[in-house]
Amino acid sequence: MNKRYSANPFSFIFVPDADLRNNSTTIVFDVNSEEILKLNPEGYKILKYIDENPQCDFDLLSRTFTKNKLSGFLGFLEKHKIVLLS
Repeated sequence: MNKRYSANPFSFIFVPDADLRNNSTTIVFDVNSEEILKLNPEGYKILKYIDENPQCDFDLLSRTFTKNKLSGFLGFLEKHKIVLLS
């Protein structure tokens, strides 16, 4: 069974106007360590996609994003509980 990803709603807020002004760079919150982390535009796009497509799996994500960037970034999101697995 493939891992399925869902965005953790306690870790981020998308604010389209502000996000656009910041060139799709945003911050996220690690709920365990209480750290605020910065996401680059590629990370923003991946997180936004996961948020808009709940329960998506790696196969679906890899059809949209480059696999080598995706694997490492999903590991980062998992580690910091920005995305939740099911």
